[in-house]
Amino acid sequence: MRAEVALCLLVNDYDEAIDFYCRKLGLFNVDADNDFGGGQRFVYLTFSDPEFAFALHLQRPDDGSTVLIGKQAGKYILTSLPIADADRMLARLNGERIEPEGGIHELPYGRQVILHDHLGNRIALLQRYLDNV
Repeated sequence: MRAEVALCLLVNDYDEAIDFYCRKLGLFNVDADNDFGGGQRFVYLTFSDPEFAFALHLQRPDDGSTVLIGKQAGKYILTSLPIADADRMLARLNGERIEPEGGIHELPYGRQVILHDHLGNRIALLQRYLDNV
């Protein structure tokens, strides 16, 4: 078993989050989905590229932290995820009717697409230039 960095992502609905991150973005796979009853599940999504040991732990809050859903990083980017091809990802997003912020941003170190997930969190998708990694 590889060591992973996992981000706890607060969600209203586990299945909507699975659909967004696994099907629409195509960047994650369901590693675990265990129902504990009472509306609580243990849902763990691992990044689809095994080179990157990153995961999302989906959590439906059962306390006052529900106000943070979709705003976990405020107006800032919650996380940056690596992608192989920004053009292909942009086409995928368009096909899923996900509107990124300003298309592809050309940066000194790569090409970045910024979007809002289904909850409103800002997510960056970054294609790094190989010679500047």
